[in-house]
Order: sequence, then C-alpha cells, then structure tokens
Amino acid sequence: MNLTDRVTVKQLMSAFTTTKARIPRPVSDAHARATKLVDKVRSLGAGEDALSLAVAAAIDAGNDPTADPAVQRALVASQIANPGIVQAVDAIAFDHFRDVCKTHADDIVIAWRKPFDQAVAALSQAHGRLGAVNLSDTAAIVQMGGNAAEVWASAQAAEQTIEATVAGWSGLGTFTGLAPLAPRYRVLRLAAVVDFEVWRTTNPGLTPWEAVLAGFTLDLPSFTGYRERVEAIEEQARLAADQQRPVDRARSHVAGHEIRVS
Repeated sequence: MNLTDRVTVKQLMSAFTTTKARIPRPVSDAHARATKLVDKVRSLGAGEDALSLAVAAAIDAGNDPTADPAVQRALVASQIANPGIVQAVDAIAFDHFRDVCKTHADDIVIAWRKPFDQAVAALSQAHGRLGAVNLSDTAAIVQMGGNAAEVWASAQAAEQTIEATVAGWSGLGTFTGLAPLAPRYRVLRLAAVVDFEVWRTTNPGLTPWEAVLAGFTLDLPSFTGYRERVEAIEEQARLAADQQRPVDRARSHVAGHEIRVS
C-alpha cells in the first residue's frame, strides 16, 4: 500500500472514531483483516544474526544445517522480511479493503450522516442563539451572557464532527476512486450549492459555521449525489462561458436564439 492509501485509510477510519458513527460490519471486518496482515508480516522477520546463529547451533549439535528446523525458520523469516514481500502483502490486504469500502460506500455514508445531521442541527441552534458571530471571537460570545458560552462549546464540537466527517468522506472517495476531489469542489462535499454564481464566489475552504452563516443547506451527499452536484456546476459553468462568447451578427436573426462565435 502506498503512502497516499495509508493516509486516506487513516483519514476515513478516524472519522468513525471522532464521530462515534457505527462502522458497517463488513468494513470493520475487512479493516481488521488488513491491519492484522500488515502488522503480522512485519513481525515475522528474523533478527540480523538469526540465520548465522542457527547454522552455528546446528553444526555444534552435529546436525545438518540444511535440514535443521531452526535454520529453516530463520531462512524463511529472512525471506519474508524482504521489502518486496511486505509490500505485496500490504497490497493484498488493502486491495481487499478497498473493494469492500467501494461495495459498501453508501452504507458508510449513511452511517456518517447520523452524527453529521446531529451536528448540523446543533450549528443551526447555535446560529439562532449566537447570531452571525465569529466563533473565534470569544470576547463577543462571553459578553452575550446567559448560556452563550455553552452554546458556543456545542457549536465548536459540532464543527469538529462535521469536519471529521467530510475528511473521512474525502478519504473514502480518494481511496475508492468514487469521486473527483478537486479542491475547488470542497464546498459541494459539505453543502448543496446549486447556483453557479454562488458557488463561483464562495470560498471553497469555508468552515461549517461559515456555511451556515452563508445560508447553505449542509448535507453530506452520497458519491452519486456528489458527482451530480459537480456535473450541475460544470454544466452551468459551460453555459456561462458560452454566453460570454460574442454573437455572430451575420448569422443571428432571432432574438433569444443568437448564434455565438465559435
């Protein structure tokens, strides 16, 4: 397994830990198997002098080193410790895990939606109590008095849950290849943005709280739903670009059906 896969697998599994979402059983079983294979293959190697010590011990005992069990174990262990073998076992372990994650991607997203939606509700309630305050402006929040500090803490926790979920979702999309994860589309993984001009002028790295303040509907999409969001924006972008091309006056005779210069 390459470094990118290691990072994305850690990312998607951390989302379950942080959000306390229930891991679908096939996914947890496949991850446990992959982890066992990867860890075990790294513990099978012999020590640096194991083979030579086993050979010496066999000779001292009057045994044929080539038939000695300790020598054979040390020899096989040294072969297993070969980086090529380790990498091959990694690939076997995590290719299977990838297939399981791809098969159960919708189940994983459904599991994440419960804590995600609960966090969205908490942010909505915090917005109703705190208004359009910057969550980093603790002085302004303290001045509000009442339960403002408690609501602020709840909003902070909700943001952490949403960010962890979106990070896990992105890791799953990368690991399985189920979604194009261009940075400019990050907001579409967080919220349903259907208007091209709104999307175009929105900071793709906005926080969940900023998304609430902007009036977006926070919604964790399925991978199919996400691709549809991207395709809708890209189609609007093509239409907008087309409208920027000058009209071919020599061939345009009907208003509303102008022919553009290609």
